[in-house]
Amino acid sequence: MNTPTRITTNTFASRRDHEARTLTAVIAGVCLIALVCAVVVPALDHLVNLALITLAGLLALAAAARWGARWMRERREDRADAITAAAWRAARPHHPAVIENAGVA
Repeated sequence: MNTPTRITTNTFASRRDHEARTLTAVIAGVCLIALVCAVVVPALDHLVNLALITLAGLLALAAAARWGARWMRERREDRADAITAAAWRAARPHHPAVIENAGVA
């Protein structure tokens, strides 16, 4: 007698398939708009190109701002860690870790 087995779906793979289908649909939509603009209405083609170039520029600016903010945050955290370490060493001059690292700058 065969017992029915439960079929499990791989949610990661199904999510990736959904993302791939969505990305393909978006790219196909942009290509369709470009085709219609180039063939039917050249003025609309110019408008869509300008909008896409502006969007790409804004995305690049946002990525640069995010990278800059992350860089700044990491520097602040490093500075705060150095200050905390110096204060800890000053408060515990006879601690073995302080004596061991006395020659290290």
